[in-house]
Amino acid sequence: MMVVMEMENTVMENTDKSVNEIVKKRSTPGVFVFDADNQMVFYNTEGLDLVHDIGTLRAAHAGVNELPLLIKSIYCLCDGVRSGFSGGVYNNENIVTCTLVEDAFGHLLSLRAFPVSEKKDDGLPLHIMVLVERVAERHGVDFENAAMAFNLSKREVEVIELMCFGSSNKDIADKLFISEYTVKDHVKSIMGKIGASNRCEVISRLAFPIPI
Repeated sequence: MMVVMEMENTVMENTDKSVNEIVKKRSTPGVFVFDADNQMVFYNTEGLDLVHDIGTLRAAHAGVNELPLLIKSIYCLCDGVRSGFSGGVYNNENIVTCTLVEDAFGHLLSLRAFPVSEKKDDGLPLHIMVLVERVAERHGVDFENAAMAFNLSKREVEVIELMCFGSSNKDIADKLFISEYTVKDHVKSIMGKIGASNRCEVISRLAFPIPI
């Protein structure tokens, strides 16, 4: 019994060290909050450091497609959350709420969007928060290493790469010439192997891996 307890304590200590290491590597995320009209109502200094000129560029361009990829991705995530969320739940499984994207300097960033308040009448998002984090590792996401670490098949790696860079189930199906049902099966398998409950957790575990 004592040996088992000592082993459990050792595992817990190693886990705590690993978690502490990854927390130290992750800087304070950039935070942006947008209202129902996609107007930015809050931001922190870390956000402006990561996403330069988001306010002035958005005001200068009437169309989202004219914006730099990073800023465009932020607004597209907000639109996706808003269009796929009602009554407190997501009603469209093709909605993308997180993605990886490069900034103008080639730095890889993780974007996550989610509703933080709802209208009382229709349950639609009143405000949407977007968290922006820089992926610390210079090489970005190592899909080859992830394949070995989580025993992912070649097809699962193809799916996970597209998933990480913002592709919906339908997009993945179209690009890989497979059915959406097959994509769903792959995504379910990937989440099971990685130990994630949703797409955002998959991306987070790949972008910010806990050292072993």
